[in-house]
Amino acid sequence: MSRAQATIHLPGGGDLYGELVSISPDRAELSFPAAEMTEAIPGKDIKLSISAPAVQLHLRVSIFGWSEEGEIRRCRVQLPQLGPVEERGVRKLVRGYNQRQAFRMEIDPAEPVEVLVESLSDGGRAAHDLVDISGLGLAMTSQPLGRLQLRIGSRVKLRFRLSGIPSTIEVIGSVQNRAQIEDEYRYGISFDAAESFDFNAIQDLIVDYVMACERRAIRAQG
Repeated sequence: MSRAQATIHLPGGGDLYGELVSISPDRAELSFPAAEMTEAIPGKDIKLSISAPAVQLHLRVSIFGWSEEGEIRRCRVQLPQLGPVEERGVRKLVRGYNQRQAFRMEIDPAEPVEVLVESLSDGGRAAHDLVDISGLGLAMTSQPLGRLQLRIGSRVKLRFRLSGIPSTIEVIGSVQNRAQIEDEYRYGISFDAAESFDFNAIQDLIVDYVMACERRAIRAQG
C-alpha cells in the first residue's frame, strides 16, 4: 500500500495536507511540510481525514507528540474510540502498511550487495553479504567465519547501496538471531527506527526497492 493522505482541518479554517506515516489500532503518525505549519494546532479534538484506496476516514483525534526532521514535522496522534465503519478502515490501513513494510525480498546472487557492518556494542567492522531485505530488517552472511562475530542483541550500524538508489543507505539495527551454516554465520537484523536518522525516508527507499524487484520478478515469469 502506498502512503495514505492525511489532512488536518485547522480550527481557524483551511487545511494542512500531509501523509500517514504509520498506524496501529489506537495511534497514528503523520508527516507535514514544516513550511506550511503557520498556525498553532491545539492538542485535543482535532479533525483528521485519512484518504487511501478504498478507505476514507474522518476522525477527531488528540495530538500527543511532535518531532522535526529537517523540513518535515511529524505528529503522533491518539485515535478515538472507533465505530464499526471506522474500525474496519483502520484495520485495512494497518494490514496494508504492515504487509508493505514486512515483505521480504531475496537478493539475486547475480547482483550481490555488500553490507558494511560496524558493531556499536563490541567494536570492529567488516563487510557482509546481503541475503534478503524488507522495510523492517535484513539477513546477511559473514564469510569467512571469523570476520566479525556478532552476538544476539548487538547493536550495529549498517551501510549499503541498492540498485536504482543513488545514495548510500545508513541504518542502525540490532541482531535478532544468528546461525552457523558450514563456514559462515547468518545474521537476522531488525532496524531501529528511533536510532536511525530519517528512518521513514530510508524505509520508503527500501520498500520501493523491494517492490520494484518483485515487479521485475513477476514480469520475468511471464
